Amino acid sequence: MELHAGLRPDVLADAYYQDAEQDWTVYLANQIVDPYYGWYLSEEEFNSFIIDKYTDLDEPKRKIKFYRNNWASDDTEITPSFYENTLSLDQKQYYSPVFATGAKITAYVRKAADWTTNTNKIFQYTITYNGNSSFIEGELIQIKSGNSIQYPNDGAGEVVCSNTTALIIQHISGNTIANSTWTKTLVGETSNTTAISTEYLVLKENISNAEAIFWNAVSWYDWELEQNEQKKHVYVLNPDVIRDVSNNIRKKIQE
Repeated sequence: MELHAGLRPDVLADAYYQDAEQDWTVYLANQIVDPYYGWYLSEEEFNSFIIDKYTDLDEPKRKIKFYRNNWASDDTEITPSFYENTLSLDQKQYYSPVFATGAKITAYVRKAADWTTNTNKIFQYTITYNGNSSFIEGELIQIKSGNSIQYPNDGAGEVVCSNTTALIIQHISGNTIANSTWTKTLVGETSNTTAISTEYLVLKENISNAEAIFWNAVSWYDWELEQNEQKKHVYVLNPDVIRDVSNNIRKKIQE
């Protein structure tokens, strides 16, 4: 059955079994260990949960947990000509052919593939600190071109690790190239550490620039929200057997 916000397990048990104390069977049927956070949360309860777990609402909305292939939200059909002549080899892997009679391909649609990857790219910057601070693992990084703070000159990422001469970041977005022409200023949002870089190295590229349109970043907030929405659907035991089931379980526990 589907829950609505604010429906407590004991209220559900009272309505379904005429016995509020049967709420424990609802927990058991749904493998719920935590009677509060394991249950479907209202919007207010959910936001309180996020603040308790992540300190605030803003950072989990901005920090990325993983990337997901976005085929489910793309129903675009492309022609065989567009597929052959316009798409790069990297992009072609995201499409499947639509066949007509005689095995003739009439169109291409997005391949129904539930691919995920933990990050899109990992970069290493050679850095010189402005001061004696150091970056914090997991903090968000602003990547500025010179002193600019205006899009599209800014990039962003998240710290993996750092030392006195190098900074490694993941979840890359925006303008992040650093070289002798493009000096980058790297600013840690939590530590307020600032460093300069004129050299970077791509350590890992799971999603190329050509493939980026086929992926969506999933934030920690998005992921927690998805987990909560899944809890909206619960199993309940048939009222005709609930007494026998609960009595048998009690006997087993007492043995």
